[in-house]
Amino acid sequence: MKFYNRTEELAELQRIKKLSFTEHSRMTVITGRRRIGKTSLIMKSVENEPTVYLFVGRKTEAALCSEYINHIANTLNVFVPNEIASFRNLFQDYNVLKRIRPIGSKEGSQTIRYEITDNFLQFWFNYFDRHRAMVEIKNFVGLQNIIKADYIKKSQ
Repeated sequence: MKFYNRTEELAELQRIKKLSFTEHSRMTVITGRRRIGKTSLIMKSVENEPTVYLFVGRKTEAALCSEYINHIANTLNVFVPNEIASFRNLFQDYNVLKRIRPIGSKEGSQTIRYEITDNFLQFWFNYFDRHRAMVEIKNFVGLQNIIKADYIKKSQ
């Protein structure tokens, strides 16, 4: 696939990347119809830099973990333990998930709950994932209003 006329979009992605490394992290959501080049745009913007792009295909969790471990280790030249066979284990090892036993449940019971401890992921799942339709139709003002309303409720 050829890459045409995306100079403005590439410049914006470079600007965001620069801000992410100099000021503080940024989250960028790229939306659009199928097959218009969203992935190509992203890959072009990081063309000469070590970049991890994880594609979730129709594979078992263990197969995906194995694939991701190799890709991350080779791309970033870092150690990633080969024993990771599930995302739950990975997230627990890196303190993204916390295992909680509900009050009143007996020791050793199967009644276990998992809670996301990572603030970014909590934010993502509470707003962007839950209100995915608003993101897809680019109703960012509506999403912003929901976030503000929740902030006001939670900060009181």
